[in-house]
Amino acid sequence: MRTVKKKRFDKLGPWPGLSIEKVRELVMSRVGKIALGQDPSIPDVVMLTVSLFIAEELDWLLGRYKKPATILSLINCWLLKYFAGVKDKPLDQLTRKDVICFIEGVASQRSKVTASRCLSLLKVIMARAVDLEYINRNPCQGVKKFREPESRTRIFSDDEYVSCVKSVIRNIDHQHSKIIYFLLLIPLRFQEIASMQWSRIDLEKGTYFIPADLAKNHRARTIAFSPPAIDLLTQMSGTREPVVDWVFPANSESGHTVDIRVQFKKILKEAGIDKKTFRIHDIRRSGASALLNDFDANPLKIMDILDHRSMASTMVYTRLSAKSMVDTSDLLAHKFTQAVSK
Repeated sequence: MRTVKKKRFDKLGPWPGLSIEKVRELVMSRVGKIALGQDPSIPDVVMLTVSLFIAEELDWLLGRYKKPATILSLINCWLLKYFAGVKDKPLDQLTRKDVICFIEGVASQRSKVTASRCLSLLKVIMARAVDLEYINRNPCQGVKKFREPESRTRIFSDDEYVSCVKSVIRNIDHQHSKIIYFLLLIPLRFQEIASMQWSRIDLEKGTYFIPADLAKNHRARTIAFSPPAIDLLTQMSGTREPVVDWVFPANSESGHTVDIRVQFKKILKEAGIDKKTFRIHDIRRSGASALLNDFDANPLKIMDILDHRSMASTMVYTRLSAKSMVDTSDLLAHKFTQAVSK
């Protein structure tokens, strides 16, 4: 039996919208696809450049992260600035060498930590491109992150702590000094203090409820304030605007204070502490260390206050102070002296 092949007719587009040259180009493209065994009716996938792909998938990307503002900052400050002009290659032309050059540039301009974060972010972006079938392989695959530096060990010395407390008290009328005041009293994260709301504070019981969506580990918990913290909150509640729920309102997108660096540097300067070596998060580390070393607090309770999932994370924060190490050494010295005298 003779097989009759049916002829296929494809629509190229309406006349006169298509020129003769465009028709010829489309016909040649379809002939080439047929020769490769491809369906000529399936349109070609437009190969986006890195920057255009990021713009197209930005909503999806930001929706993956709890702190989209941080991700957006990395995109704007590093990815989009680097992948521009001749470096803004089509997705299928991006190579491992391009990725390595990118993160090495970030490391030299900023830090190895930022470079590693940019690599992780770019890897997620390119994995999305693989899922959407723009590319077959993730060019970030196999590119190694920079070795993370050892965790910070900076905590207050006894003299620094006293100087800092006195400086905060002298400047307590400033709203940002009040935030530092609370951070000194209880080792919470800056965000947990700066975003406090009156509706989550019970002044009678002296408690503060932190919802799961604010906690880093997504666990709701209730914190007990100390008497000095309750006294300051009571004073503040008497002068606050009833319609404003934020304890520390500000003209920011979130509605509350998000940056206290200027005032923090002023406090450090007055206290005689080098602002280059001490960060806001070091207050939290100092508080955790003091609870363990100076007051022998229960490590499990410290872990709960810090909102850590494991004791290993808590022990990273609890650095031994110089005084604590001296006291511990004195115990052996006392035992040694007793042995000598016998």
